[in-house]
Amino acid sequence: MIRVLLVDDDERVRRGWQMRLALEPEIGVVGMAGELAVAVAVAADSQPHVILLDIKLPDISGISGMERLRQAAPHCAIIIITVYDSAVNREQALHAGADAFISKQANFDELLVLIRQLGAESVRSQVGEVKKADR
Repeated sequence: MIRVLLVDDDERVRRGWQMRLALEPEIGVVGMAGELAVAVAVAADSQPHVILLDIKLPDISGISGMERLRQAAPHCAIIIITVYDSAVNREQALHAGADAFISKQANFDELLVLIRQLGAESVRSQVGEVKKADR
């Protein structure tokens, strides 16, 4: 199962994503957060494969907070998902280490493709680390 952490300042958005992802048998939401500090703690505890991360958060921008999330969950993929879809935001997010960038206005099926693709890569990465540790 692909473990997903949802990070958005709007609880309704998080709940909407959660309900929609619940329809996908191979995807499980392991946590939700409305600010980065909470997201870092949840990521450290749950080790998600994918983090859906909004740019606009009350304590710090999602782009600025990616490094803290990567430290908490080193093998996760981070998908920036935002209404602020601009070339500048896209470039900043990818330069800061986002694995993907998608607009909230995009078709949800496009997001599912990204979650499945990046989630599968993250699962393989985590399994590889476990096998190395067992040696």
